[in-house]
Amino acid sequence: MGDWEADRYARDASFVPALGEPLLALLGDVRGRRVLDLGCGDGRLAERLRESGASVVGVDASADMVQATLDRGIEAYRIDGHDLDFDAEFDVVFSNAAIHWMRRDPDRVLRGVHRALKPGGWFVAELGGRGNIAAVERAIFDECATRGIGPEQISRRFYPGTADYARRLEDAGFRIGMLQAFDRPTPLPGSFEDWLRIFAREQAALLPARDHEGFFTSIARRAAPMLLDPEEAAPNAPESQDRHGRWVLDYVRLRLSALRPA
Repeated sequence: MGDWEADRYARDASFVPALGEPLLALLGDVRGRRVLDLGCGDGRLAERLRESGASVVGVDASADMVQATLDRGIEAYRIDGHDLDFDAEFDVVFSNAAIHWMRRDPDRVLRGVHRALKPGGWFVAELGGRGNIAAVERAIFDECATRGIGPEQISRRFYPGTADYARRLEDAGFRIGMLQAFDRPTPLPGSFEDWLRIFAREQAALLPARDHEGFFTSIARRAAPMLLDPEEAAPNAPESQDRHGRWVLDYVRLRLSALRPA
């Protein structure tokens, strides 16, 4: 994915770690446990884990996000999720809203997670599931097509179904404790264009920089009939956007806990 901007992420995508809070409950008591936060982002959830008594290490592919985590006083490293090189070091590997970006070889990611865990350790994660942001992607792909960009040129994220991911977990050596998919319609705190500036950067990069803002605006126009709720205003949107309503994105999540057997 390349480097993310921590300041922009904190401003326009703070809902992502906020929605990861319920995932922390699956970990139970983490006091004295060593936890790897895979795809730690700006370190907000890693900080919550440390406050709960865990010894936390964060890894992320973005140098800016790693620095933001370090600035919170948390040990962190710039490591791609495909290249985890830990060996039986952690009681828990935790990951929120990150694994679907690790699309090059999802099975290699899982093998690295398994290797990083101590025998008897747990992998607890949430990622995009099958059908995640389907309406958003439809609008992006349609707009790309009008600009001469074919689907074969567009990078797709990894949004597995439960049966697919169960097989991958088991092939990597895990014993599944819980695996469930659920719809989570997600209201945005601001404008859809702000969300696109973060999460559709790869698609925009296929166009000249001068066309990016028009690209985002056109995608929003296509997606509005499916995703814009005219009955509710976004709390942090500019006044000019409040009149149009609030964006509610069609998120689907896959939540899991899996054991590395002793």
